[in-house]
Amino acid sequence: MTPAHLLRTLQRAGVALAATDRGTIRFHAPAGVMTADLKRAVGQCKPDLLKLLRAIPIADVRRALAELFNERAGIAEFDGGMSCADAERIAWREVADLAGEQAADSIAATEGRAQR
Repeated sequence: MTPAHLLRTLQRAGVALAATDRGTIRFHAPAGVMTADLKRAVGQCKPDLLKLLRAIPIADVRRALAELFNERAGIAEFDGGMSCADAERIAWREVADLAGEQAADSIAATEGRAQR
């Protein structure tokens, strides 16, 4: 499987990937999606995946992270019975963990969201 095919496969499965400044790949995936085989494939393709992830336009990254935030907040609020503020706080932590604080701050400014 080529790195591009792996990236598309993961994205179609609902996996959000992000390259960090430290040269690692962070991911957020639905339960059970990241099998041992997929994790191994990510490890084997890591340098090429990092290049692909870093080549994605920042607008696309912001949009994807904003969608992830909205999804996580909605699930926490409507399925988890949390208040809107608590649900957004939880979603914020998840997005910040995935994207790193700097990227999350950029999204918050773009989306007009309150931080933490």
